Amino acid sequence: SNSHQVVKKWLNDNVLTSTMVAGTGTAGSTATTLNKPIGIFVDAQVNLYVADSLNNRVQMFAVGQSTGITVAGASASGTITLNNPYGITLDGNGYLFIADCYNHRIVGSGPNGFRCLFGCTTIAGSSSSQLN
Repeated sequence: SNSHQVVKKWLNDNVLTSTMVAGTGTAGSTATTLNKPIGIFVDAQVNLYVADSLNNRVQMFAVGQSTGITVAGASASGTITLNNPYGITLDGNGYLFIADCYNHRIVGSGPNGFRCLFGCTTIAGSSSSQLN
């Protein structure tokens, strides 16, 4: 969002209480700030994964923590370079899958690190092996 934060809203109260769970509301690239977060995923342990699009990274915020850990992209060692990640999900084995928007591909983690799964030419198109 353009507010550079992730907010949790309680929908079962009359006030619609909001709590900031990641980011500070100001754009940045530190462990506590985000720059246009787009996609989120919450795992079974209630850890929050955020596609921090303009920082070209995926941040993981452990439950109750405001400091994130870069798990993919940006300066995270052993990961993959991202260009405006949008969507993220984890499977039942804890492997991360990322829609890497401006690289026009889907990447995923595995036992040997990250790799491209689809659209690996990083060229936009409409053929059966490309994404746009």
